[in-house]
Amino acid sequence: MVKKITDQDGNVYIQKKPVYKRLWFIILAAIVLIVIIQQTSGEKKKDGSDSKDLNFNKVYMRTHRRSGLLISKFAF
Repeated sequence: MVKKITDQDGNVYIQKKPVYKRLWFIILAAIVLIVIIQQTSGEKKKDGSDSKDLNFNKVYMRTHRRSGLLISKFAF
């Protein structure tokens, strides 16, 4: 909302809200915060499970190579 100020000479000045008090700025800041929080918290769960799967693949491939079978990495 714009506030109109009139001085003694009759000149009209307009006083605007600061940017940080406007609705579009508050909504934009909230969206940016949500995206940053999701990016930082979502990655932690994936790292632990991938390393276990890779170790299992190495052991699985070693044991089956010794038996003379040709098995691809994605056999299971």
